[in-house]
Amino acid sequence: MDIDSKEELDAQVEFNKINKIKNVESKLHRLSFIPFSYFAFLLLAYFGLDLGNDLSSAVIILIISIGIIGQSNVQRTDLLKELFELKYSK
Repeated sequence: MDIDSKEELDAQVEFNKINKIKNVESKLHRLSFIPFSYFAFLLLAYFGLDLGNDLSSAVIILIISIGIIGQSNVQRTDLLKELFELKYSK
């Protein structure tokens, strides 16, 4: 695609910026499902596998869940920073 004028270049840059914003927003939307789905998994593991009597298994699952939720929150923070930079930078 040839860009002949400054207006076309500005339009192409703005179009790319909008596509990046859409991509970041879709990633943020997908990350919002992690806490709920993992909570459902924890309930299933606790009641389905009857881990109520085995404290060590419950602690291991709890530690893993804290790690997974924590990592998703770190990714969410990074994506929010990127989104803020894309939307409000000049």
